Amino acid sequence: MTPPMRYAVAAVPAVAFFATPFLPFVNTTRLWLGMPAAVVWGVLWTIGTTAALGLIDCFGTHQDEGDAA
Repeated sequence: MTPPMRYAVAAVPAVAFFATPFLPFVNTTRLWLGMPAAVVWGVLWTIGTTAALGLIDCFGTHQDEGDAA
């Protein structure tokens, strides 16, 4: 995965977190799954952050760590 693609994948959850106060469907008094919408949104994007970092690690280019000496 090229570096610009890595930045794009990592930026999606970060933008979602920073956009939380500005999203009207998250900043409501309604409950999602019995919890405030912002809490569910944060948990979902925490899982999304883990998935994004896993993709970056899985498809990233790794140097050979065998004979570094």
